[in-house]
Amino acid sequence: MEFSLRDMQQKAGAFADWCKRQQVQARDLFPHLNLTGRVEVNLGKNSLWWQEGSFDDLDFMGSQFAELALQHPRQLLAGGYLEDRPFYTAASYYSPTHHTFRSIHLGVDYWVPAETALHAALPGQVVSLRDNAGPKDYGPTLILAHKPADGPAFFTLYGHLSRGGLDLFRSGDLVKQGQLLGFIGHAEENGGWVPHLHLQIMLDLLDFEGDFPGVAFPHELEKWRALCPDPELLFR
Repeated sequence: MEFSLRDMQQKAGAFADWCKRQQVQARDLFPHLNLTGRVEVNLGKNSLWWQEGSFDDLDFMGSQFAELALQHPRQLLAGGYLEDRPFYTAASYYSPTHHTFRSIHLGVDYWVPAETALHAALPGQVVSLRDNAGPKDYGPTLILAHKPADGPAFFTLYGHLSRGGLDLFRSGDLVKQGQLLGFIGHAEENGGWVPHLHLQIMLDLLDFEGDFPGVAFPHELEKWRALCPDPELLFR
């Protein structure tokens, strides 16, 4: 991964300034849920959840989110940007050189039920569609390019979708604001996770195709934070 950190930080600043002029809300991603607010979910290493059960237990995780959803009806369960998480334990996250796992989450997770319809918060163009089917991977993944006239170009990644939704588009298709992008996938198809959307912003794809790292090594935090700004900068 080679890029000028200073240049990327300047582009990140320009992106943040552009976001301030937008009138978009996170609930626009899921208009059929009629959401009225947001609840922050902490899945970092300091989360109290890990005192009660294991992050590798899909049933436990599912029950925790189901209980939280009952406690907060019509609230969007969300969070995770730059969170240091304990559960990226698949071999693909490990570096034998550094003897450590990638653990810093580079996107925001929106915990909504499987088969929830996902819509475009912004207009864009399809760059890639791929089923990243490895364990603890994204599963079906969509990447859009955005080239606003009054701001820097950037990309959005939508991970953990349903396989059927990949048939909605082909690479190069234009997407209108509000258009259906796909559906949230079940655990059996989304990489083995409790159903949710992983949303990530990238200011450069760095020659990746169909995929992009969603988790970083802690010692590389500064450059990944510049490359992947907080997605919730977009939302008011």
